Amino acid sequence: MSPSSVDTEEYYNQSIGRLKPFIQQAAANPDAMKSVGFRSSLQGALNGIDYSLLSQLQQSADNLRLRE
Repeated sequence: MSPSSVDTEEYYNQSIGRLKPFIQQAAANPDAMKSVGFRSSLQGALNGIDYSLLSQLQQSADNLRLRE
């Protein structure tokens, strides 16, 4: 995504990294997705993602590409 490995790692941690436990839990136990508690927790994690930070990291990546 970004020429900066720090930005790439931070973007991953703030997006997929936050959802990874839910992905692993669903992969290990697909029936968990039927649970209201699981779906509620997943929705909470999605709502907790800092989209403004992701936007800033994307802008930083775009700026680094322009400088290259």
